Amino acid sequence: MPALRRLRELQSQPENKICMDCSQRIRNGQASISYGVFMCLECSSKHRGLGVHISFVRSVTMDSWSEIQLKKMELGKNERFNQFILQYGIPKETDIVTKYNTNVASV
Repeated sequence: MPALRRLRELQSQPENKICMDCSQRIRNGQASISYGVFMCLECSSKHRGLGVHISFVRSVTMDSWSEIQLKKMELGKNERFNQFILQYGIPKETDIVTKYNTNVASV
C-alpha cells in the first residue's frame, strides 16, 4: 500500500484527527516520526524548533516516507503517547518545549 494511503488511514482514526499538542483539528497533516504522533502545522513548527534529535517532523503529503518511518507511525498514535506520558505525571497540556525535553519523552 502506498505511503500516503497508509498515513491517511492512520489519520482517519479519531485520536489522530486532533493535534497531539494543541487539540485543534488537523488540517495540514504533519507528524513526528520520533513519537509516532500527528500534529497541526503550527505545532509542527515548534517541534522543528526542538531539533531533529528530539522530534523528526515530516509532512504527511509533501515528504517521502520510508517503510521504517511508516511502521513507527503505525506503532505510535496520539492517544497511546498521551497515555504513556500521563503515567509519568506529564499532562497533554504541557508546553511543547517542556514535554519533549523530559526523560519520559526521550524513552
